[in-house]
Amino acid sequence: MSEKLMRFFRFSIILYGAGGIITAFLWDLRDDSAPGMGLYQWVLLYSSIALTMVGLLVGRRVLFPIFSVMTSYLIIEVVVTFISVSIGIVSTGTSVFIFEESGKPLRFDPVRGYRLSTVPSRFARKTNGVIEFVGELRGNNQGFADRDDFSPERDATGIKRLAVFGDSFTAAQFIKKIGRTPLKI
Repeated sequence: MSEKLMRFFRFSIILYGAGGIITAFLWDLRDDSAPGMGLYQWVLLYSSIALTMVGLLVGRRVLFPIFSVMTSYLIIEVVVTFISVSIGIVSTGTSVFIFEESGKPLRFDPVRGYRLSTVPSRFARKTNGVIEFVGELRGNNQGFADRDDFSPERDATGIKRLAVFGDSFTAAQFIKKIGRTPLKI
């Protein structure tokens, strides 16, 4: 291959690496939901630095395969992203959570991670300008997301209690309860 073609491949690889480095640092301008360097930003940064170093240091025989793989990946990524956004598989919309008094209902707990306050706080999620749901964040007397207060000691009624560990669906915060029937086993 000619020297001009080799310089073109080397310059393109360095340009890909520099573009990745710039993208890693400017990532938060696009999505500021989690400010600071996240895992994907670090991966992009280190792989882009490695790609730039490869472009600067490797010999002639390696430049063409690296250029071919990077260019093919870039073309495929752009085409698939364009198609998936245009036919609606991937949404480009934004979701925003809105909390009333956002710092007060959640408190740090070294054992559980967080504890909910007994004072209610409203929240909502808005996606693409449409309110999806509205809820109330309130904990019971033990700081869990539950409508029933309880104590660690058993009472004298003989009703068995179950402990269910899981996600937010176990608390059923968005489901209205009609009546209250204790579970008997």
